[in-house]
Amino acid sequence: TNTGSTTKTITVTNPDTVYSGTNTVCLSRTTDTTGSPAGATLVTNCALDITSLLATHMGANKRVMLRAGQSFELSGANAFAWNANGMTLTKFGTGANPSVNVKATASAYNFSSGITEARLFDLNHTIDATATGTQVVSTNGPTTQLTVIRIGVVGCGTGTAFTVNPGNGITQHDDHDQFCLSE
Repeated sequence: TNTGSTTKTITVTNPDTVYSGTNTVCLSRTTDTTGSPAGATLVTNCALDITSLLATHMGANKRVMLRAGQSFELSGANAFAWNANGMTLTKFGTGANPSVNVKATASAYNFSSGITEARLFDLNHTIDATATGTQVVSTNGPTTQLTVIRIGVVGCGTGTAFTVNPGNGITQHDDHDQFCLSE
């Protein structure tokens, strides 16, 4: 019998250190930025529809935070492409998770092929009645280290869709790797 062991050291770093300063953007529909990390870029009195703000501020090793207890809207599919490796979308402040009304007709968060280390957590979503066939999270090919935690979804027939693309040297075993989906 073959046996073996290995020892790994895992170092957990404070997200306020990883995403320090302008690597964090906090969006608030009002002037309330209570609970935002020190040094973060603060976008106050933002519009209800944050589709363009996400496109502007989300990128590699960036964290975008929505103000707890506030309502936001997505009107178009947000495709976080290769340049979004290391991205996080979450909330700041105390209170209820932000509510995101999804009016997209595709996926609210569509992770493109090749994305690594992306996180979504502490957000609630309602799929607008006009947004038929909408998914909250989908992928278009190989995706690694995707973490989706405490994401509420109401009114959606398919909350997540992970496309397996056999071919191009990719097998179903390595198309998606290291996923964490949790309530």
